[in-house]
Amino acid sequence: MNLETAQILLKGLLERLRADADAEKPQYGAVVAGTERQALDFLLQYLSGKPTAEEHPASAARETKPTVAQAQTSFDETSVQGVDIETTAKPTEVPYSINLRALSENKPNSHIVCIDFGTAKSKAFARRINGGGLGPEDLLEMGLGRLDGDMDNSPYTVASSVWVSDEGRMFAGSYAIKLSSDYGLDGKPRKRLDSVKQQLSHASHEHQLLEPLSAAFNPTSEALTFEDAICFFLAYLTDLIGSDLEVRHKLSRYTPRRFTVPAWSDEQREWATSTLRKFLKRAQILADTFHDRWSEGIPVAEVRNANLEAKKLENQLDHLLDGQIKDSPLGISEPIAAGSARLSTDRNMRNMVLVVDVGAGTTDFALFLVPQGPGGGKAFPLRMSEAVRSAGDRVDDILVQFILSKMDGHTDTETQARVAAQLRLRNLRTYKRRLFNEGIIEIDLVTDERVIVDREEFLDSKEVKAFGKTLEDRLASFLSAVHPSLGAATQDALILFTGGGAKLPFVADLAKKTWKIGDTAFRFRPPTKLIPDIIADFDDAFLAEYGQLAVAIGGTLPLIDEKKTLQGEWFGGAQPPGKLESFPTQGL
Repeated sequence: MNLETAQILLKGLLERLRADADAEKPQYGAVVAGTERQALDFLLQYLSGKPTAEEHPASAARETKPTVAQAQTSFDETSVQGVDIETTAKPTEVPYSINLRALSENKPNSHIVCIDFGTAKSKAFARRINGGGLGPEDLLEMGLGRLDGDMDNSPYTVASSVWVSDEGRMFAGSYAIKLSSDYGLDGKPRKRLDSVKQQLSHASHEHQLLEPLSAAFNPTSEALTFEDAICFFLAYLTDLIGSDLEVRHKLSRYTPRRFTVPAWSDEQREWATSTLRKFLKRAQILADTFHDRWSEGIPVAEVRNANLEAKKLENQLDHLLDGQIKDSPLGISEPIAAGSARLSTDRNMRNMVLVVDVGAGTTDFALFLVPQGPGGGKAFPLRMSEAVRSAGDRVDDILVQFILSKMDGHTDTETQARVAAQLRLRNLRTYKRRLFNEGIIEIDLVTDERVIVDREEFLDSKEVKAFGKTLEDRLASFLSAVHPSLGAATQDALILFTGGGAKLPFVADLAKKTWKIGDTAFRFRPPTKLIPDIIADFDDAFLAEYGQLAVAIGGTLPLIDEKKTLQGEWFGGAQPPGKLESFPTQGL
């Protein structure tokens, strides 16, 4: 055994002893005294070459920590030692120690978690796999929005946002939105990272994520990168998941997890999947390190330092990932996952089924053939799933310009830039949701002007119509690549809309269009039941958000391997005759 291994093992022992000491019924209190734990901690810091509490009394005197949202856990509150939380100095000047509990924790195998790292909102879902089946009793919803205090009052979703304050502290989720929503009233050119996942979509290789954030995002002198921001948000998301698993579901916060990715090209999916594997493993260490400190913000320098240290340990954290995601070079396609809950379990899913998953960053298509027969459980992709970059974020951009066009007398570029910045910081997506739900909304602008936005007028704008036409054209192109013989399988074809944009009018209109595969013209129809049988008994609040949660739900189910099960053409077989108008009753 070498010194490094001994330090890691000693760190793990200390974490378990601290967690036990904070529990309602400590098991080791009579065996290991508090002063003995302090002695072990002193020795560990000494061996690590880190300043001890004796050398830094100001650091040792810090006694209080805020909670992570409303989550109350027995998790160790002293895992980060010797950190001066007021500093925004360079990394080399910040003493810190990351939490290594994840390295030595037992490896649970009873459940899996699927993380849907979304462009606008992120979600998660869990399923029992050890002795479990595909029944409702095996499924666990994750109330991440409740822990986060989601700005849209969603119990299950978390805003994928990161904010760096002028004081040099980083915030994620609802904290990021709340603390930045009134920023920009004084005209300062600041921005919030509201779509951290988009960097994976826009980049062509992992090294591009090492580009530094501009001053509009990061006002400090610390060299913060997109990689740091992504890992920071994933750490916050991971901590919410771990807190919900521990407190509400009585499961380990280290339950293996898998994740989904948009239906990008194979090359994009391969490097992004590999990158997310590493980032999510690293995020667990950061989640444990920053646990219970999210509301006060984490100093930028500390985030940067902790991320660099956690990066060195990625190879020791493979047990945090579910085996199937470790073995899948292309990851789990979001539209494939979105369709899985219906296609794997619902007896009413038959024939051709199209999934249209409308997120903020991409709209994803997947097409399946579900054979006739008793029960569900089999679904064959008819072509590789595909993502197009025409989605909710584009609607946001159109809405900003539409609001600006309503301004009276403020046409100069500087004023319009201020108004646009304020709209985005005040959570433009909430304005969009209200517009489509309420029909007419009033918005107070930074210019002290109030504008009225009408849904029907917005939908009638040439920009929105052009967006709808682009979506229609991309779907037609997707279907045109399907083998012409599969036109024989289009009778009673179904269309499933999922994602945060599933209820947008121009998305729903896709079910009213006529499409072609080969020479066969046909229409898709929505299923009679909009909710899958597998979750039909969940509460109304959960069912109301099914569209946004479909990817995370389906991602926990048995995976459909696109490449191995691809059915590129129609191999025959009679289609069901449909409803009979009459049938003989004599002469049989």
